[in-house]
Amino acid sequence: MMVIANLEQIGLARADSARECVQIMGQIAERYGYCDGGECLLVADNDEVWIFEICGGGPQWTADSGAPALTGSPAGWATTRSSWAPTGPASA
Repeated sequence: MMVIANLEQIGLARADSARECVQIMGQIAERYGYCDGGECLLVADNDEVWIFEICGGGPQWTADSGAPALTGSPAGWATTRSSWAPTGPASA
């Protein structure tokens, strides 16, 4: 099982770009598991900035929770993310 520090160290050591670092961290988490809390990392190089979000298993975890989503923002645009995992619609 990995924690965020493991993913950061391995991803940064192996990658040649921010995009590749995010891909490596995701692949390692999928292969070996992830047991840390929710994290949001900004990974940048000279050309791109990527956001890597991950959340360890908890009461709201499902098999689809680990589905990778590699997305980026268009050039010249920024994006923000919450440091909290979404909880779904509020119950009435």
